[in-house]
Amino acid sequence: MKILFKIFAIIFCCNSALYAQESAQKMFYYLQLKDKNNSPFSLENPSVYLSDRALLRRTEMNIPVDSSDIPVNPLYISEISNTGAEIFATTRWLNGLTVRLNDSAAILPLLRDFNFIEKIEYTGIDIQPSAFAAASIPAENIINNSYSTTYGGGYSQINQINGLPLHQRGFRGGNIQIAVVDAGFTNADVHTAFDSLRADGRLLGTRDFAYNTGNVFCRSTHGAAALSTMASNVPESLIGVAPDASYWLLLSERIQGEYPVEADLWITAAEFADSVGADIITTSLGYFNFNDYSLNYSYTDLNGQTIRASRAADIAAEKGIILFNAAGNEGASSWRYINVPADAQQIISVGAVNSAGISASFSSYGPTADGRVKPELCAEGVSAAIGNFLTPDYFSTGSGTSYATPILAGMTACMLQELKAGNISYSPATVKDALIRSSSLFPANDEQQGYGIPDFETALTLFLTSQTSELQNINYFNIKEENNFYYIKINIAAQTNAVSVFNTLGQCLQYVSTKNAEILIDKTAFPKGILLLKVQNEKFAAVEKVVNN
Repeated sequence: MKILFKIFAIIFCCNSALYAQESAQKMFYYLQLKDKNNSPFSLENPSVYLSDRALLRRTEMNIPVDSSDIPVNPLYISEISNTGAEIFATTRWLNGLTVRLNDSAAILPLLRDFNFIEKIEYTGIDIQPSAFAAASIPAENIINNSYSTTYGGGYSQINQINGLPLHQRGFRGGNIQIAVVDAGFTNADVHTAFDSLRADGRLLGTRDFAYNTGNVFCRSTHGAAALSTMASNVPESLIGVAPDASYWLLLSERIQGEYPVEADLWITAAEFADSVGADIITTSLGYFNFNDYSLNYSYTDLNGQTIRASRAADIAAEKGIILFNAAGNEGASSWRYINVPADAQQIISVGAVNSAGISASFSSYGPTADGRVKPELCAEGVSAAIGNFLTPDYFSTGSGTSYATPILAGMTACMLQELKAGNISYSPATVKDALIRSSSLFPANDEQQGYGIPDFETALTLFLTSQTSELQNINYFNIKEENNFYYIKINIAAQTNAVSVFNTLGQCLQYVSTKNAEILIDKTAFPKGILLLKVQNEKFAAVEKVVNN
């Protein structure tokens, strides 16, 4: 486990050989299976193991259900369980499972006799949580109703990425599902920040993959704080970037010690998010060093292919999920680099900057071992506004790539809502490309910031421009030139309409918001050449090119 916030350190050095000699010590192992032969599951009936929403995502993105979607063969699970091994977690994507053994010396020989097991790998010891205090986030500053702006402390972090225009058009993440994979959500079930989330039924569910207790509202406040950057909805204290989105809270971290088993549990959580139909996964976790030093990852492992969790992260993207992972807080340490699975190729890894856009000293560096730009993007992660989950009615600030990551994930939910409103197709790859191209340093990049701070209004415009044709737009609005004006008539009734004028670089030249369905834009205010007129309201968003003569 590596919670990507500096909470506290537990020094618990051990050696796997020593623990292997202690039969009373429970131990984790990963079993790689050879096949899924004779499985009762089939590709012809995927609704048995994938929700309707998960299948719809695949249909919309032309992603076929394939063998990686089929669960681990229950016949194999039964035979493994009969040896006395406790089945702790499974991965259908990689066709493997994690077992917990009470007596490794007795059970391992039995497992090695199975011809359907390809490899057995030790992944850590089972340290019981009762021996350690729960991890908490110390408040840097207690804040309560101390802001003049409705957004409270959240204003800076949403304004930095130019997300306010999306909110002003009514796109605040509605009907988008975000899975938060983290270390614990202490007091998220009672904190004022999430009153509307709970009241509206948008807290869709929780799962505990770390301890299998069923309770995620314990262990750590880290996940709750990350969630608050998105879902908090308390005017003048903290409005998050996606206060209308729906959320799954998934606990995958065992906060006692550091072992590779946690990366495998992360995979199971990501697969669950896929199965229920989540649109986005945000995770502020990462892995590189462990209590048993012989298990540490090396920098050369950071190629997106070596470590299972990184391969699984890419599979999540292949299933149509937009996955954000914190780059890590090791920028000032001897390790310095990003963590796993932030090295995965198809996901978006996120670094941290302050409110002025300057890189946080702690934000981890790229590139990956194979030379790819990582992180790709960054957002505010220095004294970011969060909920204080040690005091249920209060808010505070915290620093870490842990907070920059959900800020971008939540704002992306707002962008997806707007794309869906305009019936515009998207994929993880096209969303990632639009965010990168909108960013402050693009086409250049930096080892800590990647391509820089994304501009969501520009990203949306670039995205729509590449996806939308004049034929598609005509159902939504009509444009005519009259004298020195563009006369725009909006055909889809809404409470508020908006027109944005962009140049071909994606720079906004003018923005008009009105309740009128007919809008005049003075064409003489713009340079000659190609302009992009984006017309939108809470029901659609579309772009048309015009030649300004």
